[in-house]
Amino acid sequence: MKFFSPPYTFLPLKERFLYFLRARFSPTLPQFRETDRFLLKTGQVFACFSSYTLSRRYLDGLFSYGGHQLHVRLRRNSSDPEVFYQIFIEEEYLRSIRLIREKVQLPETPLIIDAGANIGLAALYFSLHFTGCRLKLLEPFEENAASARENIQRNHLGAEVLQAALWQRETELQADFSFRDGKEWSVTVLESPQGPIQGITPAMLLPADGSTIDMLKVDIEGSEFPVFLDPNSPDAMLRNTRALIMEIHDDKGDREQLKAVFAKNDFECIELGELSLFLNRSFMHV
Repeated sequence: MKFFSPPYTFLPLKERFLYFLRARFSPTLPQFRETDRFLLKTGQVFACFSSYTLSRRYLDGLFSYGGHQLHVRLRRNSSDPEVFYQIFIEEEYLRSIRLIREKVQLPETPLIIDAGANIGLAALYFSLHFTGCRLKLLEPFEENAASARENIQRNHLGAEVLQAALWQRETELQADFSFRDGKEWSVTVLESPQGPIQGITPAMLLPADGSTIDMLKVDIEGSEFPVFLDPNSPDAMLRNTRALIMEIHDDKGDREQLKAVFAKNDFECIELGELSLFLNRSFMHV
């Protein structure tokens, strides 16, 4: 029965049953439109895998990208299939990567930091476009960070994965699931004494040897506003960052204020759909 086969198996059992009733009796109910979109995306995700196994909690799949065989683990009943869809099917980072490679002077082994790494799929994607890169991942939600480590290890990447969040000061934080749909890709953080998450400031991202951050990806669910609008926090890091890709969450603040911070630090801004690309003119090709 198709409702117990992929991609329907990624729906919670109750939602799967309701979707079956809707398909059988009321196919035009508007509340199922999001489910329709989710199933369409998940179906395309399944189509990418040359082989996969399904367990009660996970999909473990093998797929090919750019001549590389990749192994990933996605959690069922989670936002993981949608993250995979954005990164490997829509390739939302491809235009940014092409512009960085075209416009920015990069070292042979660039340092790439992923703040808001989720389950590590963006870092995996970056590793395929920047051969030999060094990767550092920050992810606040413990389960996401564990999944990121799993996906990094399965593909033999020597990346560092920290359960940590980019924040305007060094402090303890806790996860907050009240933003947007509350799924694993929408986790935010709040300051909390005894919180299990380490808050890392922009200055703390800088390599100890004085070298640059060659690409910084920031997708931190609205925390970009307190981090980058802090009057003392980001400038030293920005001066030593060659390129930055950010998803700005406009429901959390004013993007023009953010862009002004980057302009002050002599960055060129390029808007690319949901992403904003910032290029440090000090490191751009003449």
